[in-house]
Amino acid sequence: MYIDTLKLAKTKNDNDKEIVASSSHYSLYRKELENAGVDPKIILLAKNPEITQASNKIQQRKLEEGLPNPPKTPKHFSLEKGLRKIQNFDVTKIPTLQDLTDVIMMLSMRPAEVTTLRIIHYEPGEITLPEWYKPGYSWYCTGYIKNKGETKNNPESRQFLSMEKNLERAKELLTWIQNAITTGKLCNPVYSISGKRSTGVFSKFLKPYGITAKRLRKIRGKHASRVHSG
Repeated sequence: MYIDTLKLAKTKNDNDKEIVASSSHYSLYRKELENAGVDPKIILLAKNPEITQASNKIQQRKLEEGLPNPPKTPKHFSLEKGLRKIQNFDVTKIPTLQDLTDVIMMLSMRPAEVTTLRIIHYEPGEITLPEWYKPGYSWYCTGYIKNKGETKNNPESRQFLSMEKNLERAKELLTWIQNAITTGKLCNPVYSISGKRSTGVFSKFLKPYGITAKRLRKIRGKHASRVHSG
């Protein structure tokens, strides 16, 4: 099965069509395993989060490009303004909702991941390398809320993508926001103090800009891709 999974990951070219096709092949392969009565834990091994995420972004982009009036990015959340605000963060001060929004956009994460996301620096030793490790890449993230089943309790690390290329600085900014939420100096964008789901405060903050948290996530994903491709 491991060999089959490796074959599915191979693409002739890293173009949009090949990536989407590879993701589709993964889904069909998992369906075949499920129909054959294979253990769900084993089926989880036939997943490739990176290809799935890349495919989803490509399909979403093509969908938006095909709309008669594709949504535009509000000037307040443009790439240029976002990078400028990141450079001017002062971690000695108590962060505001604006700072929270900018860090969420910087790290291309969901609001619900603000308190769960962890940025780690991994340097391989002589022991067997974990499957998620990519040669020459040292920064990873854990704590994504979309993890299910075994990966929810034992999350696999993913390559870290941020608008802030200085990854130590990006980690410092995330910790700044998380500490403020933990100490009650900044509200959680998704949950109330009692732990109940409550997105009212964050949604109200975004409303004057004519944007939702879902739309913000799409914008920040594009920004991060532009930063790292440029």
